[in-house]
Amino acid sequence: MPLHIDFESRSECDLPARGVYNYAQHPSTKVLCMAYAHDDEDVQVWTPDQPFPLSVTRAILAGERIYAHNAAFERLIFWYVLCPDHGAPEPALEQFYCTATQARANCAPGSLEDVGRFAGADMKKDHRGAQLVRKCCIPPFKHTPQDLADLFDYCAQDVRAMRAVSKAMRQLTDEELADYHVNERINDRGVRVDVPLALAAQRYAAVELEEIQRRVVEVTGGAIRSVRSPRMREWVLERLGPEAKKLCVVPSKIKAPTMKQVEAHFWQSIKGVNDPRIRTSLVCEGPDYEGAREWAWQEKKNEPVKYSIDKSVRANLLTIDDPEQVPPDVAEVIQAADDLWASSAAKFGRMAHLADDEDHRVRGAFVFAGGSATGRASSYGLQAHNFPRMCADDPEAVGQAMAGGGSIAPEFGKRVTDVLKSMLRPALIPAPGKVFVVADWSAIEGRVHPWLSNCAAGEAKLDVFRSKLDPYKVNAAATFGVPYAEVTKDQRQIGKVQELALGFLGGPGAFATFGRIYGVHVSEADATRMVNGWRRANPWAMLHGQALESAYTSAMRHPNREFSAGRTTYLYDEQHLWYALPSGRVLCYPFARLEADGVTYAKASWKPAADAKEWPRARLWRGLACENVTQAVANDILRHSLRHLEPHGATLHIHDEIVVETDRPDDVLALMQEVMATAPAWAQGLPLAIEAQTMRRYGK
Repeated sequence: MPLHIDFESRSECDLPARGVYNYAQHPSTKVLCMAYAHDDEDVQVWTPDQPFPLSVTRAILAGERIYAHNAAFERLIFWYVLCPDHGAPEPALEQFYCTATQARANCAPGSLEDVGRFAGADMKKDHRGAQLVRKCCIPPFKHTPQDLADLFDYCAQDVRAMRAVSKAMRQLTDEELADYHVNERINDRGVRVDVPLALAAQRYAAVELEEIQRRVVEVTGGAIRSVRSPRMREWVLERLGPEAKKLCVVPSKIKAPTMKQVEAHFWQSIKGVNDPRIRTSLVCEGPDYEGAREWAWQEKKNEPVKYSIDKSVRANLLTIDDPEQVPPDVAEVIQAADDLWASSAAKFGRMAHLADDEDHRVRGAFVFAGGSATGRASSYGLQAHNFPRMCADDPEAVGQAMAGGGSIAPEFGKRVTDVLKSMLRPALIPAPGKVFVVADWSAIEGRVHPWLSNCAAGEAKLDVFRSKLDPYKVNAAATFGVPYAEVTKDQRQIGKVQELALGFLGGPGAFATFGRIYGVHVSEADATRMVNGWRRANPWAMLHGQALESAYTSAMRHPNREFSAGRTTYLYDEQHLWYALPSGRVLCYPFARLEADGVTYAKASWKPAADAKEWPRARLWRGLACENVTQAVANDILRHSLRHLEPHGATLHIHDEIVVETDRPDDVLALMQEVMATAPAWAQGLPLAIEAQTMRRYGK
């Protein structure tokens, strides 16, 4: 019979700061209670003053499956506390089944509290828990005997809630569970951090902070004493040009109107106004269409326009080389804010805190199926998925300079913050005597998407990759009407922006956004020309998007029937809109509805207000459908490769990249080339290619 368990524990170790691996191994960590239930039996509570339950011992020795929510915690408490302190038998990693992973694999929130609300299960998490944990589990342990009794009840209730939620959802397949265990073995192995470098980076960041604050006061004439001040945003907005200010507009949260309503509003309410956002929206789809709908709805409702200068807005503003739109002093303040709010210093501090005191390895960095819409992994603690792509040209030289406390800017970068960003990846290092072998797939999404379309035009796109042609130059040749061999460097850059911005049916707005990132600035008319040029060269993309939209809409209209588009199949079971991938894995748009404006679904990553009556909903459109199935299949390919490479020392897996730590780099590199460049059996005809190299520090 399956065993369901949950622990409550106490420790002098700070769990959020040090992570679960350090917490479980800390000598002060003690188990307060274990709530457990065999299958559907009543939940029981064991405390350390009692003999360890014989039924639990038998279940472990019999190899029974052990269910727990965020099971890594229960597993490590078993291994490092229960087994040595209370003589419990040691369960194998493969016995653990994580119900948080099960929830995310079903496109639901991972937290027990949220998934209960999301799924509408009968048993929901007890909200008293946080207060009881603060009293009983975190120093100085100010609790009464009644508090402990309430904590034990709370623990038992969590087992009931976890069991109810798990039963209400699709179970993990054997393959999904095996992939989860691969991820956990990688988490157990961990990755080594250059702790002295991380600590030095924090010192540099502290000095830089003082300089940033001084520069802001000087540039603004004392009008702003800190970029954290609310006044800073107003100061910037007052000085931006009208086109730059548009980039700061926050989309409305009100449900957007249909395209017909946008058109009606355009002609009835603002006829004669030559607004490019509305004009563009009438002839294209994707992000521009969505933005125009939000804009029109704001106008129609007379909502006050809200502004932001968050990270993405600052990045866009800093690409504008027009003093009429972004004056130099404003650009300097925006840059100062970007530098101050950069997370590099925090990431270095997090690395140092999470690192094991003995071997300096950070463990538990990857959350399996953390990206619930696609099943892709996400990062926890180390946040490796969010590292800047920029990397120091000579990280060893930078590291030596930092170790000596010398100057690092402008020798190694324009600003200290730039240098620190460039050293985040190189702060991860192999163990002595080993190296990293780093391999990533070349244009994996650009290959998977046309393969999924399963049409003749898609095959033509795949032939570009099979023939080793540069897809960016192919795009540029088609757009500019020049021979492939005569494509210039600037034209190729436009071809690159086309591929990245338009692959999931983006429009001129998407092209402009990506163009700013890659230094391509064109007029609205030219952006439209770039979109049309790419679509002419890649007709399969729009055809595939339309086919997906037709398939999932038909599925919603005809419950319990399958409708396919390319290599993807949809089915609506009158509750969730499921889609099956070529690998056999299934994902869903939960609690889907067919409304006048199309298909909507409950979006797991949008947490509702405490008093909300319904989970927030998002709209499914063809571009999102293309993106989801493409990224999900790319993740299936990553999972397939990790199964083969994990036993050889896989240490990191980040998006389309795998890092193996080894003392046999030549053998491992050859193995990675064989495994990663060979399509799985279910993906025959998909041309794959990788780029691999050895490194003594992680980088790009």
